[in-house]
Amino acid sequence: VAAMRAQIDRARHFLDDLLRYSRPRPLDKVEVEVLPALQLVATSVRQIVGEGAPPIEVEAPAGLTLEVDRGAFTDVATVLASNAAIALDGKPEARVWIRAARDGDATLLTVDDNGPGVPEEIEATLFQPFVTGRGRDARHPGTGLGLAIAARWVERHGGSIAHERPAKGGARFVVRWPSRGS
Repeated sequence: VAAMRAQIDRARHFLDDLLRYSRPRPLDKVEVEVLPALQLVATSVRQIVGEGAPPIEVEAPAGLTLEVDRGAFTDVATVLASNAAIALDGKPEARVWIRAARDGDATLLTVDDNGPGVPEEIEATLFQPFVTGRGRDARHPGTGLGLAIAARWVERHGGSIAHERPAKGGARFVVRWPSRGS
């Protein structure tokens, strides 16, 4: 019964992701204070990953705000941080960093981890639907829609999202959010 429930939950999660990707809701832009929003994301990711979740450090200047769709901002940060935390599963001295900073007329949201990094074979298609580095049998299986949904949210705000390979290893995702909605 537990195995059947797990499969049903996985199917429900997949359908929810598919609907979010295929029929995005209209943006509802409001002023969002970045630091508390990211602290909430870190707490949510610890709950998603569960036991063994790596430490998640959050840094953002006090008072930094963005005019964004709150749900979209939270979804993007959660996808990036949870992917990072899941990639670190069981790694000693694992760590995730979520940082936000003003950069000219934009705000940069950077999510770094010290894990294995994105597999080279999927790097070129990373933000396309159904691309995942996790198999069905993984402890936290992926649908391959999280990064595609995140990229769509960011693009609808007039921003950009990119993957980088840090020199010291791991993965880095950089999201450029316009400071005022476009």
